[in-house]
Amino acid sequence: MKMRLSCIECDLPTILETEISEKNVYELTCDNGHKKNYIVQIQKFELLYELAAYALLDGYTREAVSGFAVAVERLHEYCMQILLIKNSVSKENRDKTFKMVSRMSERQLGAFYYLYLSEFKEPPEQIPGTRMKFRNNVTHNGEIPTYEKTLEYAEYIFNYLIRLLKKIRSIENIDQYELQYYGDYQMPTRVKEETLKGNPPTGMGVITMIGTSYGNWDYSDKNFKDQFEQLKNRERWLYN
Repeated sequence: MKMRLSCIECDLPTILETEISEKNVYELTCDNGHKKNYIVQIQKFELLYELAAYALLDGYTREAVSGFAVAVERLHEYCMQILLIKNSVSKENRDKTFKMVSRMSERQLGAFYYLYLSEFKEPPEQIPGTRMKFRNNVTHNGEIPTYEKTLEYAEYIFNYLIRLLKKIRSIENIDQYELQYYGDYQMPTRVKEETLKGNPPTGMGVITMIGTSYGNWDYSDKNFKDQFEQLKNRERWLYN
């Protein structure tokens, strides 16, 4: 999957094409020789949801269901990191502990539940068993879901993600914890060093359905049907 960025140093718009990256950080050189670091302002769970939505639009329903499900898992991981950062747990210890459960999704889910409970003093929302059964039948048993069922699942997952993001963003000083997470996991050491030398990366915003980098900070402007219609009609920033 590829994406297009624009060189900010060219007098006329120059398009830069690149494969998407795990870190969302790109060192690119345009046709005119301008070399620059670019950071795309998008969280991994957000990117995964966007990829799944594109798969749904293109008719790949099994791939879409898998993508939506993984987006949930990565948001849970993100929330765990934010809550641990809030409690002053070092990156080294966070990484060592997550490595112990990195291949065990059920244990990750249990860890998320208890961290959420500790922070908010109430149980987290649990995804209904019917949704989990649908997801498991598709991802593990080879079921090929209909477009309508996949669209319904996409809407449920979208609303689940938004509700959880609203809850996390209700934490006092959340911007501080999100910024630390960003520095810990989305900015490579090389880019940090260049930033300290006076060559900071250029932040590039993209329009997505979840929209973590734009819109209302409480996500009150996020409606699935509106966002999905906009996705259909806007120019793709992700393409094959």
